Amino acid sequence: MPPQFAPYLRELIGPPRANRTRLWLIDASRTTASSVITAVHGEADVQVTVSGPQELDRLRPRPPSTAIASAMGDLIPDDLPADNFLTFRAACIRSLDRSIANRVDQLWLRTFTNARAWLSSHRRIGEAHQAPTQLALPLSLHLAARLYRSATAGEALVRLRATQAAFLRDGLLLHHQAWPSEPGLGHRLSPAAVAAINRVISTAQAAAATLYLLFPFDRRDSERYWHPAELTVDDITATATTVKINGESLPVPRHARPALLAHLTFRHLQGARSTDPFFGVTKPHQDLRVLAERALTATTAAGDARPIDAEPPAGHGTLWMRQRRLALRNLVGDAHALDLSTPVWT
Repeated sequence: MPPQFAPYLRELIGPPRANRTRLWLIDASRTTASSVITAVHGEADVQVTVSGPQELDRLRPRPPSTAIASAMGDLIPDDLPADNFLTFRAACIRSLDRSIANRVDQLWLRTFTNARAWLSSHRRIGEAHQAPTQLALPLSLHLAARLYRSATAGEALVRLRATQAAFLRDGLLLHHQAWPSEPGLGHRLSPAAVAAINRVISTAQAAAATLYLLFPFDRRDSERYWHPAELTVDDITATATTVKINGESLPVPRHARPALLAHLTFRHLQGARSTDPFFGVTKPHQDLRVLAERALTATTAAGDARPIDAEPPAGHGTLWMRQRRLALRNLVGDAHALDLSTPVWT
């Protein structure tokens, strides 16, 4: 925290009062001192304690283990049948415990119904042959918003399988080629990656890296679908709980919000209005992908942030879909006949 942040920290604490304000500063960096901490520490009404990230559990206790155990009883487990979307629902009913199978089936039905309604609202009649191209970005956001809200990997798989079944009813194959060791449906915004990103000095770099791991984007000159340069200040909620991409609100995990909040605050301090770009970059300026890569390269805990080198499945899709081995194919041609040349039902 640079020294110029001290007045803003003082403003957050409020005016001096008889009872001293206790301020906890959680320092995620590897430094042993901070100039802003030193500046505030000398004030008589403030007691400053510098703690490491490991102190968060003590300062903000986790729920009791009994509450966690109770909540776990309502979660969908990860160990689900490996069937493709044509037989997945029946396999769950046949092989799972009755209570778990009922939860899976209820979620499957809700997701199937919602996916059918979503598809009917996004796909217009007479554009069947163009649907995969037009649906790539909105479908990526639709899936991301629902998969990110899944409490377990099993729940995410159920949502994917139900969406695949719903799309098949409309002649679209949402193909998923799973990785040998993991389903690969989640995002890479792990707490370790976020902690590494938040050690980056520039708020723009940290925010760009966070957005790249949340919803990856290509270089600006070759991007066909979406780029964060299009974001406005108003597209990030005041608490950074969601980010609006192409009209869809994408949830941001709690531990990933600090970087977006920091840059949002920085933009406000610059005098940016709600309609101004969230990233105040102008041409010819470095591309935001470069900023994101620079931040991720500087960290060792960010994981594999770049596109997977393996050949993606045939079909249409965004970078977000390709990283998760997802592709969209149209089975219905102009003659309204099924294209069964190379069907792959996964």
